[in-house]
Amino acid sequence: MKWKKKRRNKKHNVSLFSRMKRYVKYYLIRLFRLNKGAHQVAMGFVLGFIPCWLPTFGIGPMMSVFIARFFKVNVVAAIIAASLGSFIWPVLFYLNVFTGSLFTHTDNDKKSLSEVHYNEGDYVVPVETDFITYVQELWNKFITMLFTTFGIGALINGIVFAVIGYSVIYFIFKKYRSSILHRLLSSKRMKEKQNTTNQNDTTM
Repeated sequence: MKWKKKRRNKKHNVSLFSRMKRYVKYYLIRLFRLNKGAHQVAMGFVLGFIPCWLPTFGIGPMMSVFIARFFKVNVVAAIIAASLGSFIWPVLFYLNVFTGSLFTHTDNDKKSLSEVHYNEGDYVVPVETDFITYVQELWNKFITMLFTTFGIGALINGIVFAVIGYSVIYFIFKKYRSSILHRLLSSKRMKEKQNTTNQNDTTM
């Protein structure tokens, strides 16, 4: 039973990875099929990706379209960036917290274990403490973290990605657009042909 369960989990991980790979390849094909200038596409993608670093609660794609139209860059590239970002947002949010924590550490956070004194009641809610007050304190800490650690991380990551992403996408789109698109389409046709062959074999 354990062997079957491990095998099932392995198949699930492989299928998840293959879906992610197909998803990324699909949007890369759409991106490199755009018959626009390299600057328009690179700026559209970078600006369209900006809302992906933030918790937009479902309105990220609309924000990406608005930003792209406001700056008069390629809207399709912005939509592709927003679609890709909506798929990998957990990774982006983790990077925000990680980057922000590098710039928001205080001296108290860097104390060694020998300098920290633990009291038995530090991690227990006292009986006389009002539960609502305790929840409010936790909420305030969460909001502080959101607007300091997370916010600073999102700002830094957004700027770094904008600079690096524009340069990379502009260079690739300018120099290697045709060859990359040809490779992507060729691999897609080969995959479709292989799937068709496998289906024919199973039916026989």
